[in-house]
Amino acid sequence: MTPQHIIELSQILYKIEGNQKIKLINSLIELDIWNQMDVWNNMFMRLMCIGKSSIYQEQYGLDLPSRWNLFDSNQQTQYRIAETQDFKKNLSTLLDTMKIVRVNDKTLNQFVGYILSQMRFDEIFRKEIDKLVKEKCPSQNSLTINDSKEQLLADMRKLYDSVYLTED
Repeated sequence: MTPQHIIELSQILYKIEGNQKIKLINSLIELDIWNQMDVWNNMFMRLMCIGKSSIYQEQYGLDLPSRWNLFDSNQQTQYRIAETQDFKKNLSTLLDTMKIVRVNDKTLNQFVGYILSQMRFDEIFRKEIDKLVKEKCPSQNSLTINDSKEQLLADMRKLYDSVYLTED
């Protein structure tokens, strides 16, 4: 059973305490396990593998990159469109799940930033992903690398000041 299945089942299952039905999802919300990147990366990769196998069907395999050039341009275009739609669907599903278990903002930013850094997309598609993140997680700001870099530099300055600067 995967973490995705656990979350889905916990929304359905409940326990009875007294006269009340308490859904199991309430006991899973805000656990530290949900703030670990490996959990979300593994779920995302699993969803992407399932999506690619359904898109390419019998063409799917480890040698797919070498066979890519054998497809005509029309097939390549169709596969690319299907892949981007599947990517959006999978990311949307995971963002909804992350919202349900109340993943902290830092983990959410890391997850989306990591995915965008690992995948090669054009600027238009990156903007669509940024828009999707804003829609699914309204508390999030724009997830650009520059914002992350500025925040990292500010944190480094704060740490440096706290360690090396003393008041006289």
